Amino acid sequence: MIMLLLPLSVLAENASNVRVHQRNKDIIITYDLAKSSYVQVSVATDSSTTFTLLKAVEGAVGAHVRAGSGREIIWHPLEENDNFIAHGVRFKVEALNSYAYYALPKSQGKKQLGGKTNTETFITLGAAFTLDKDLAYGLMLGQTYSGIGWYVNAHTNLKFDKATDGLKCEKGGVIDDEVPFYSGNKKVSIFAANAGVVVDIIDLVGASPRNRFNTFGVYAGAGYGWRRMLWETVDHKWVQYNPTSVSSVSVNGGVIGSIYGLTLRAGVNTIGFKYMEIEAGIGWMF
Repeated sequence: MIMLLLPLSVLAENASNVRVHQRNKDIIITYDLAKSSYVQVSVATDSSTTFTLLKAVEGAVGAHVRAGSGREIIWHPLEENDNFIAHGVRFKVEALNSYAYYALPKSQGKKQLGGKTNTETFITLGAAFTLDKDLAYGLMLGQTYSGIGWYVNAHTNLKFDKATDGLKCEKGGVIDDEVPFYSGNKKVSIFAANAGVVVDIIDLVGASPRNRFNTFGVYAGAGYGWRRMLWETVDHKWVQYNPTSVSSVSVNGGVIGSIYGLTLRAGVNTIGFKYMEIEAGIGWMF
């Protein structure tokens, strides 16, 4: 059952010609909008002076509502209350500019407006490179839930070579106090895989992420990786050059941001705190 008992009034901020009427079990709010804005609508009933942001709404409400006349918001009051009976109903329609929306408190973000949790999934394709011109390619997949989430990522240069018979040499190519003849050919094998935590700073501190940025946060994690530098001998054996090779714990971290879904990330990865890579990636958040 739905019943709105007079008096009924409407307040508006940066919206004009606001009107309200009932259509079957729904409440229809129409308004004119001078410029594209973020729009929210709230209600106060009886003698209350507190306006409550409406959840069960659709139409010209939320982020990026285009300018125009006759914009329409449909409110489904029975989805919020099975029996909505109120005196002195007062609606407030607010059209907020970019800065005002960006600074909204968390309680007025996506979770309350749409009745949905603020869960976002992202995937990025990336590369890891060093000043020594090593280059590897990889993938990061993650998800945030109301500001905190997880990620997994890995990168490799798709070369998984190992030393022949476990041969290893030290500085200068020395093996057991002897230096074999080397052909001059070299190759590098790189791999790292990490898992960790993503923190969406915008969402966590209470600012709404629904304006210019979907997400701006940091990530950090750990895993395992290696970088093998191999030298070839004249008899076609491959020897691991220990001074620039490492196989150990991998640690990475960086920043990640999303603008209308387009997602960018940048960070660093280290293997055993001996081998350092710069990471960068581009992808999509949905």
